Amino acid sequence: MEVFFRASGFGPLKEFPAMLGSECSGTILAVGEGIKGFYIGDH
Repeated sequence: MEVFFRASGFGPLKEFPAMLGSECSGTILAVGEGIKGFYIGDH
């Protein structure tokens, strides 16, 4: 999606600061109290 934005696939960005990418990856190392649905070791 970020590449599409940069190639003007959605037109020019009108609001700044703009967050282009919203995907991430990693492994959960810790969770706080009351957190449900995420567990240590999840990817």
